[in-house]
Amino acid sequence: MSVNLLLNQIAEQFSNSRSNVYSDNNRDRHFANLYEVFTSIQQINEDNKILDKDLPIYKQILTYILSDLQYLDSSTLNVIPFEIVSSLELALKDWIDDKNLILSTHLSNDFNDFYFNPNNNKEYFDNVNTFLESQKICKIDFRLIKITLPKLLSRDYFSIVALYHELGHFVDFEFNFSKRVLLKKYSSSAPDPKTDINKELNYYQEYFADLFAAQYISDASNLYLLDRSIGDNESFTHPRTSERILLVNKFLAGEDHNGVIKQFQEVLDAFSRELKIRFSFREINKSNFFNFIPEIIENDEQLHYIYKTGWEIWKDNANSNFHGIPERQKYQIINNLMEKSISSYFLVKNWNK
Repeated sequence: MSVNLLLNQIAEQFSNSRSNVYSDNNRDRHFANLYEVFTSIQQINEDNKILDKDLPIYKQILTYILSDLQYLDSSTLNVIPFEIVSSLELALKDWIDDKNLILSTHLSNDFNDFYFNPNNNKEYFDNVNTFLESQKICKIDFRLIKITLPKLLSRDYFSIVALYHELGHFVDFEFNFSKRVLLKKYSSSAPDPKTDINKELNYYQEYFADLFAAQYISDASNLYLLDRSIGDNESFTHPRTSERILLVNKFLAGEDHNGVIKQFQEVLDAFSRELKIRFSFREINKSNFFNFIPEIIENDEQLHYIYKTGWEIWKDNANSNFHGIPERQKYQIINNLMEKSISSYFLVKNWNK
């Protein structure tokens, strides 16, 4: 057993990625940091100093590096718009203030691939660094939040609402909110023998991600979910679409649904956090989009709501300004207006800094 092949494969990946242009310095620093770790392992291997007992660990770390490189490759300026990543980063800061977290994306050829990769969590990341330090190798400074989305939709601002949902999964996994809800729920009484705890945990994780997204984009994720769902079936991993939509609608109305929201709020309270409205409502009929010009966004709360605005106008068939415009052109216009609105906001915000 050796790591020679893997080392050469990763060296090739570094070579292919060296000209990448990222949207911020942290991604550049992470790339350089990974390369430093990689070359250290490469040198140890050339010196025949990798012990047999440590080979599996080295392989895991090299695979970790390769995975990070793949996500960095899909997080460049020419692949994923910085407006999308920046919107999500604002939401992330409300929950986790860690400057060493990098929100990264991976593009899939599957049109339905929206998911958060939970495999390399903080515990695993810390264990990797503990081992690297024991081998006199520099630590990995940054941790990637790994979200996959379809390649065809990487510049589609309608579908980006699904990424708020996936970011909710990361926050949930980071704090184990859903697991804590179940632990509290069954702390005093055992679940019904017919209850599948794993399935119930999956459902709670979906509920939290839905509620997390709704804080920022209202029911825009519901609209996307309805648009993409086929029927109203449930599975081992996902509850019925109708149940998820009802939960979000209840939350937006300030109500509970089957005690789910209350259960989450009680667990979140221990972390000085809560599920609450974090968007600023704007009347759709006053939107600049009907005049084919971008919105003037004044704060982060209005920024998040722009996705809801886009969806509402897409579904609006009554406004005369869009009469006679082919649907594809209407889609292009609204998508472009969302992009321009968000881009202008961040441009002004960064200029003011």
